[in-house]
Amino acid sequence: MSIEPQFFDARDGVRLAWREMGEGRPILLLHGLFSSAEVNWIKFGTAARIARAGYHVIMPDLRVHGSSAAPHGAEHYPSDILVDDLQDLVAHLDLADFDLGGFSLGARTSVRAVVAGMRPARLILGGMGLAGLAGWQRRGRFFKRVIAEYDSAKRGDDTWLSIQFMKTMKIDRVAAGLLLDSFTDTPPEALAAISLGGRERLDNLIFVVNCNLQRLDGPVRGNGKVIQELEGTFRAAGWHVIKVIWGSGWDDLLARDTHGLLRERMMACVDGDYQTFKSQNGAYVREHFFGTSPELLAMVAHLSDDEIWQLARGGHDALKVYAAYAQAMQTEGRPTVILAKTVKGFGMGEAGEGQNVNHQLKKMSADAVRAFRDRFDLPVSDDQLAEMPYLRPEPDSELARYFAARRAAMGGHQPARFGLRAPLAIPPLDAFAGQLKDSGERAMSTTMAFVRILTTLLKDPEIGKRVIPIVPDESRTFGMEPLFRQIGIHSYLGQRYTPQDAGQLSYYGPQPPAGHGPHHYYFWVYALDTNVEGTPTREQFLERYKDNIVEQNRVVGIYEN
Repeated sequence: MSIEPQFFDARDGVRLAWREMGEGRPILLLHGLFSSAEVNWIKFGTAARIARAGYHVIMPDLRVHGSSAAPHGAEHYPSDILVDDLQDLVAHLDLADFDLGGFSLGARTSVRAVVAGMRPARLILGGMGLAGLAGWQRRGRFFKRVIAEYDSAKRGDDTWLSIQFMKTMKIDRVAAGLLLDSFTDTPPEALAAISLGGRERLDNLIFVVNCNLQRLDGPVRGNGKVIQELEGTFRAAGWHVIKVIWGSGWDDLLARDTHGLLRERMMACVDGDYQTFKSQNGAYVREHFFGTSPELLAMVAHLSDDEIWQLARGGHDALKVYAAYAQAMQTEGRPTVILAKTVKGFGMGEAGEGQNVNHQLKKMSADAVRAFRDRFDLPVSDDQLAEMPYLRPEPDSELARYFAARRAAMGGHQPARFGLRAPLAIPPLDAFAGQLKDSGERAMSTTMAFVRILTTLLKDPEIGKRVIPIVPDESRTFGMEPLFRQIGIHSYLGQRYTPQDAGQLSYYGPQPPAGHGPHHYYFWVYALDTNVEGTPTREQFLERYKDNIVEQNRVVGIYEN
């Protein structure tokens, strides 16, 4: 079965192909390296089976593959260009709610798209492990050898089969080499570093990332969109993401955008261009941002150049920022990150707003200060500009009273914290005598020493109850099993599974009633130099055997069902 391709132009003008089949919920399927939609999805009936299940199957040919173009210019292969192409196809087809899946290179591209901010309802990955995501350099070197040995490899060489497949698929070697250079790694630590907040459902945690799109001397993601990358990363880690991108002045324009042209232009525009726009003026923005189509120009025909220039980014709009914080405070069960789009050097105008040099500026000219005054309507006369007076609200004004009330609530002119406990009492040094004394010829590993020090701290009546145990890798291998048998392993969910080694080494003792909150269980363990007769109470035991106790320890467990 063969399906004729359809075509659209990517953001750089390259002609790309896609095929589709069936009706129902949209699902995008991405093929593997040097393959095509025809070979991966259509030829062997995979797409047809998915279509019969009630899906609208959309299958693009990735750049350099199948019926899509394979340009030779390096400018057509910026970092993650396949992600850009996928975003362009989604925008071209006006897809809002869809599923995404891929095989091999398709799986890799799908992951990168999610990291960049794409939000499919479901993600299906196949034929790509962690090595393909985080260790592309090694795999990339192999495929570079495939291209280099295209005409010289012999049957039995490790590159021979890949070369035969390339020949069968009529892959353009020059374009393929350029495409391979565009692939970007996704290190596991990029997701792991922020996964704790989502995993532990820390809904009292709010991050604010100031996304001014600019590093010290240039755009953060020149050909990309850092906000989309951050959104994908935080969403993947279980965070609630709030993007504050556009100020209130854009609301009317977005309401007029009945065909989605403005939204499409916003998504296609990259960080480097957004920086440049704010370093120019309203006329420049009209020509280069809205001037990409007659429809967009007509949308802002009623606005002057100055009014276009006043269209602010969301991070400079107090109402938008307030709304973001209000939503963050109402979010339950997961932490929140607010991605606020701003302009570096906001208010500096021609002196440095959005310019690469704004970090180096030490002083603004008199004209720049005057322009700043006029822009923000500051009550400073021309005679006062040289003095740069400190502006204060009138003492009896509503604003002054508000500031005074907030200052009082925070404890005065310098913020203060209330309700803090007294500092923890540090255990005396002799509490660690067992670790400090000479062990003679008996060696001790650093892990053993650490466990013993931690055990001492756990026995302390003040510090011990403030220790949160999180099991490391291979705790048993490194001799930490007894420690975790004593204190357990923290989880806000409690114990929700039956461990494989229950009843062997690990302790999974008393459990509270089902549906109950966290319970603290306290146990005393004693080592004696004699046998205990009968089953005395703790008070009776201590009275009878106090002179026979060699060592003792208190075990504290927190359990919840």
